[in-house]
Amino acid sequence: MNTEQKGQLACMKLDQKCLTKGMLFLVPGFECRYDRVLVQDDKFIRVQVKYCDYKKNGAYHVNLASSRNGVTKKGDYKSSEVDALIVYVPETDALYMFPVLAFEGKQRIAIRVEETKNGQTKGVFMGHDYIWECSSVG
Repeated sequence: MNTEQKGQLACMKLDQKCLTKGMLFLVPGFECRYDRVLVQDDKFIRVQVKYCDYKKNGAYHVNLASSRNGVTKKGDYKSSEVDALIVYVPETDALYMFPVLAFEGKQRIAIRVEETKNGQTKGVFMGHDYIWECSSVG
């Protein structure tokens, strides 16, 4: 699969989860910094959706850059542009949700699926803490 197909698959997984759980979502009709808008408690939540299959040293490394038609744009998402990030990891077949404060201004984040070797916990995103089951956003 190419990058565009992977992004579409991640969005489809999010759409499927929302549909099966009865959560309303909207798809933007034009190019913007978010891929979906989730509706929860009459609030609109702008969500950037990413696909990640790059695992190294016990973590999935999510590149926050975007690519369209072969042109890569750096990440640096701002709270004025998006409210949350949802990452689809095919190996775990799970969606992981992060509030904007977790990734704002960053080029990448790592979702740990194994404990760190040095026992570090500060600033570490343990995957099991961020699995999204469509129950709440943000």
